[in-house]
Amino acid sequence: MLSGVPQGSVVGPSLVLAYINDLPESVRSRVRLFVDDTIVYVTIKAHASAQSLQEDLDKLELWGNGWSMKCTPDKCKDLRIHIKSMTPP
Repeated sequence: MLSGVPQGSVVGPSLVLAYINDLPESVRSRVRLFVDDTIVYVTIKAHASAQSLQEDLDKLELWGNGWSMKCTPDKCKDLRIHIKSMTPP
């Protein structure tokens, strides 16, 4: 952010959450907001789901630009969870 409240202030976390509270409305994926982090996730069952997630990430970047917030891709991580079906031997 280009402006804000002093780090460690008592009201800082509440102000940040109020500032980013509308972020989930701009995407179709599931979103979890934390004080200084955001998690975007979706179950990918087909290529269309992956494309939808990428579109949401692009929308989040536009949202951030509109609110003078920078996305830092080098801090972003992905987590892939697979459920293998167990077949008896």
